[in-house]
Amino acid sequence: MNIEKIKLIDTYISKNNTGRSANFASKIQISRGMLYRYIKYMKEELQAPIVYNKSRETYQYSEKGNLCIKGWTDQNSNHSNQKVKQLSKSKAVKSI
Repeated sequence: MNIEKIKLIDTYISKNNTGRSANFASKIQISRGMLYRYIKYMKEELQAPIVYNKSRETYQYSEKGNLCIKGWTDQNSNHSNQKVKQLSKSKAVKSI
């Protein structure tokens, strides 16, 4: 998964400005199928509470918070630790 795409998807979702999936995918220049894979990844691996609001025709977060993605590279190896997602209950600035 491309971290820049995840950040872009998060920005649109945070603003409740995605539109329908086909339009959203077009806005961020990926296929609709790839959009679904990103959303699935964000929901399952990053535990982002993403839902689709049919009446507003937009993806949104079902909880207030921030999507924080952190990684760590050990200087003694080329392996990175798994990305960590933290959902804060505060309205703090996004930490991506």
